[in-house]
Amino acid sequence: MTRPGSAGWLVGAVVLVAVVAGSWLAWSVASSGAAPAGGSSLSTEELATGGSVSAVGVGERTAVEAGGAASGTVAWFRGRVVGVDGAPLAGVVAEVQGVAASSERMDAYRAEHGEVEWRDPGKCITGADGRFEIGFVPPPPYRFLLALQREDLVGMRGSWDRIEPGQVKDLGDVTMPAGARVSGRLVDREGVAFASPSGRGVSLSIHRHDPSRGEIVGQAGVPARVAADGSFEIFERVLPGTWTVRLHGALPVSRDQTFEVEAPSTRLEIVVYRPDEPLGVAGLVVDEVGAPVAGAGIVALGLPRWGRSEARSDAEGRFILRLRPDAGDSETSFRLRFSRDGHLTTGLDDVHWGETDLRVVMPRSPVMEVLVLRAADRSPVEEYGLRVLTPGGAYFQERQVVGGWQHPGGITRVDHLESAGAKRLVVEPRAGSGLAMAEVRVDVDPAAPPRPTILLDASPERTIRVQDVEGQPVAGSRIELIDAAGGTVRAETPVTDFGSGRVNNTEVGTLLASGNTDATGIVVLEAPAHSPVTLRCTGDHPPVVHEQVLLDADGFVVTVGSGATVRIRFEPLEVLARWRVDAETYLESHGVFSASECLPAVHLWRSEAGRWESFPSGVGSRGGILIDESGTAVVQGVPPGEWRVRCRHSALPSSQADSSLSTVEHPSPLVLRNGETTDLVFDLSAYRLGSVVGRVRSAGEPAARATLVAQRELATRMDNGEPFVEQHRIQLDGDGHFRQDLPVGQYRCAVRLPAPAGAPASLLGVDVQASTGFTVHAGEETEVELSAELAHAAIRIVGADGEPVSGLRLFSGLTFPVLDRPIVPMPTDAEGRTTVWGTAGGYQLRCRIRSLQDDAAYGAYSDAVIARHGDTMSPEARAELAAAVLDLEPPITLSVGGGSEQVLRLPAAWDR
Repeated sequence: MTRPGSAGWLVGAVVLVAVVAGSWLAWSVASSGAAPAGGSSLSTEELATGGSVSAVGVGERTAVEAGGAASGTVAWFRGRVVGVDGAPLAGVVAEVQGVAASSERMDAYRAEHGEVEWRDPGKCITGADGRFEIGFVPPPPYRFLLALQREDLVGMRGSWDRIEPGQVKDLGDVTMPAGARVSGRLVDREGVAFASPSGRGVSLSIHRHDPSRGEIVGQAGVPARVAADGSFEIFERVLPGTWTVRLHGALPVSRDQTFEVEAPSTRLEIVVYRPDEPLGVAGLVVDEVGAPVAGAGIVALGLPRWGRSEARSDAEGRFILRLRPDAGDSETSFRLRFSRDGHLTTGLDDVHWGETDLRVVMPRSPVMEVLVLRAADRSPVEEYGLRVLTPGGAYFQERQVVGGWQHPGGITRVDHLESAGAKRLVVEPRAGSGLAMAEVRVDVDPAAPPRPTILLDASPERTIRVQDVEGQPVAGSRIELIDAAGGTVRAETPVTDFGSGRVNNTEVGTLLASGNTDATGIVVLEAPAHSPVTLRCTGDHPPVVHEQVLLDADGFVVTVGSGATVRIRFEPLEVLARWRVDAETYLESHGVFSASECLPAVHLWRSEAGRWESFPSGVGSRGGILIDESGTAVVQGVPPGEWRVRCRHSALPSSQADSSLSTVEHPSPLVLRNGETTDLVFDLSAYRLGSVVGRVRSAGEPAARATLVAQRELATRMDNGEPFVEQHRIQLDGDGHFRQDLPVGQYRCAVRLPAPAGAPASLLGVDVQASTGFTVHAGEETEVELSAELAHAAIRIVGADGEPVSGLRLFSGLTFPVLDRPIVPMPTDAEGRTTVWGTAGGYQLRCRIRSLQDDAAYGAYSDAVIARHGDTMSPEARAELAAAVLDLEPPITLSVGGGSEQVLRLPAAWDR
């Protein structure tokens, strides 16, 4: 790869940029046709095919022929559509769409049942009673979407991850308010209409700041049509309120422009740069023989977060990468990364805006051929999945099955690798093939990739029996057979299970087979015939791990100890009863977890010598021993030692914090002994509910569209002795009012205020300490009046030589504690100036030394420091990392009025 003036080139590490497009946005485009206000009906043929709508009388309601799978029990969506006055609405189109839930669920279903047969049911049009009812036979691997639409109303949407056959979703009354019609145009900074450049498609969408919560809600994001002259119109009516405009295909002056939408109509002007204004670089991408590379993704790295830009090469290999003029210093160099399937990812260093004759060579990726054979007779295996992973981590592209599950002649051609070096090749034979999963390690040289042959051993069934110390069978124990690949597997070690669809860089080896013992203590699993495995046994007993186990026809016996027993009683029952109702509500509205993952449960945990362990083993954010309705849970077979007790429960925003799953920990640890039973009373009195109602003001005006952040300290202490702090977010209405149910206790408060005028578009809000806190009492309502004043300081940063320092990124050390983010300093401009927003008071500003200002550079530095100190954050490592951070003198003071500009001088050490 060459370019004029280039001192060299580098091959950049691949960083995944995932762009997830919501199916709701696409559906709203496809379903934007308006229904007649008087109601509609479908013919039998149209019902069967989801056809067009024809008018009927206002008092009528259409009948819908059930769609879905070819056979099965019909499920139903039903409800009544009403206006804001509660009166039923006619002429509303109700439509159900089924889509594949995930590739993992679809693959599992197809493997057992074949292809899915699905047909969307016909549309239902409400009559004078406002009611709708749609039936369909739901395939298990599908999720389902419901849309309610009428041209003059705000469309409503609902999404369910799973609907069971025969299930009835009665949504009751669904309110559809009258919305606002939004249109506008794109203009340049002089107010002249923006004409879309030839060949460039411009798309626009608007997104709500405070999307609704519930089973069926109004659209949070709505697309628009942008005409060639820059005019646009939003597809459907939207709720009045604050919306952010997002634009693609033209460069906005402000990345996220926020507007107030008012009924009955709002017209917007979106300010964009003209095509001849933005800075840019341009060039040509070719392969090693000079042929153009089309579709190469080009990303600029090393720029401010709001200034990053990307593009793709065209059919002739040419590219133009543009950037807003205010997004970065035009004199600052940056890096370009070029990536495309079938080519080696390539990097280009020391690029400056304005260079237009770059020439980049992206060599084609050499092909690695993998041959899979049966070990017994060396015949080809043609049905298998191949995964290529990087040891110690897995890029997204390199954890997928390569080339599907059919491989003629047993050969897979891997023509795209994200990086060179060590790779794990994992072969998963089809279930029922009688072959064992295999994994090999190879070292990939991109210039001459290996051609490995992988032999699959037979995988006969082996019997494993679990018994206690007296020889009695133990039922319900989980047995896992693991290829540890040289790693160490303990009770809590995460092991790669490709069937789960999740892979992360903390996992060890590969799970070959797993199952639970029956009433006789026996489980039968397929196991490699001639290869030793790691066997892990967990259950209501201390976990057992056996390494290098060679399973033979005689089977294998695992003996487990009795451990300790903990009987836990939770009080008061009113708290548990509320959590149980929350769990059932959460399960019904989301449908993505099982009851055992939502209902209140308990588990034990401890951390020794830097190793975290839970009991039952493997309990993460969900799972554990369920607490019965009498408030009791019994945990058996716990290994002896010191343990902490945690209760996990569902928490709904209406009654608890704004998370979906919360954890409560007993303040005192337990010391357990083998064979003994310990009784514990877990006091949940701190989770009885009261309510708080009040108003928040800022600068004497209602704090509209702000968020109140309330925190309380719990009796439980963290390992460092600090108390656990629980946080609750409360949304304020347009007049600054709020009402919220909260657990009892004393709360301190902060308010997240909207970004002040003149702040960069990337700054969405600032947290400011509230004037006072409040106390919530059980069963009582507390009234409060709060205020939060936004303070700021204008500062100017100069170097040791007195010259201004631009692009400096700052953070703070506090002279007093506040909630959440204490202050918000933005990078300095070309004159070294910036404004710091936050709570009034004194602050110590800090920055990194010059050579480590970039996040990537600092990340590499910190990784190297920690590695030098044995991969632990030791006091020595902390001291070395602290040497890269400098305090600016003197400390600054934020005030409500702002005061005069403060000048801070960087120490000479900043230039290191």
